[in-house]
Amino acid sequence: MSFRCPFPTVAIPAGNVSSIYDPKGVINEMIDHIREVLSKNQIFVGVIVGNYGFGKTHILLYIREKINLTTNSFAVYIPSPGMSIKTFYSYIAREIIKLVKENRSIIEYLNEPIASVIEVIARSGEDEQSYYFKQWFIGESVPIKYRQKYGLGGNINEERALEIMTMLLNSIHQAGISPIVILVDEIENLIMCTNVKRLRYLNYLRILIDSLPVKTVFIVASTPAGWNEIINTHPALARRLSSYILYLKPFNEDDVKGLLEFYMNKSNTRIEWLLRNEVIDLIYEYSDGNPGEVLKLASILCIYANAKGLKELDIELVKEVLSQYV
Repeated sequence: MSFRCPFPTVAIPAGNVSSIYDPKGVINEMIDHIREVLSKNQIFVGVIVGNYGFGKTHILLYIREKINLTTNSFAVYIPSPGMSIKTFYSYIAREIIKLVKENRSIIEYLNEPIASVIEVIARSGEDEQSYYFKQWFIGESVPIKYRQKYGLGGNINEERALEIMTMLLNSIHQAGISPIVILVDEIENLIMCTNVKRLRYLNYLRILIDSLPVKTVFIVASTPAGWNEIINTHPALARRLSSYILYLKPFNEDDVKGLLEFYMNKSNTRIEWLLRNEVIDLIYEYSDGNPGEVLKLASILCIYANAKGLKELDIELVKEVLSQYV
């Protein structure tokens, strides 16, 4: 006898996140604070700190969904900062293209030559000029013969990327686009940069934050190790990001049970044996309260029961299955 498994095997969201399990209310408290800051025409800058599996990506995408509710808003989610500020810039530039295609009037607020480049991109199809204009604008390397043919300047380097990005964000704000929401995931990946590159990248982010227009939300997510690296490497940036810090903590047994019920309710499924106290205690013990691990273990138990044609698993079988997979 099979039943529907409501739990993801990999707790990484795809697309929008319209609901989230928030047992302590800290996520919605953060969102309320963001809204308060925006209502005062100020800038919100913050950091979400938590280990892998603690839901940082879910929270960022949920914030995007809750804050980016108006047709005049601009939101970009950056899954990883990459090794260069040009990666960061590329995500911004791609979203700007989408925005301009929906609202061509924004072009008049942009500086040249960017305004002319985006106008060609927005109005053209898949012709050669449009292709190379887009490649140039998003920071890709364009051969010199095509840059000369179409009157493009040199390829965009890091300094120019920061300059254009600052101009773009301030220009769309002047055009009435707000709020501007920038969400950066896995900032800890910068640890993999060399010391010089890492310091330069962090300094670019500090300059960008200082140049943001009002009614902008800028949030990064990091592991504890990544956050400590920012604190030690670039205190000036850490001071700005620490305007609001959300530290994610492991779940307790009640939170584990609540998380499983949350996913069951989302899929209109009820698996009573999974909610027994002794099963919850085992899942908590094997997961160390890591939400992502909780969902993975619950999924493993459901898949095993379905594969064996069992309606439920007794506690001894639960122990056996978890010991095999953990």
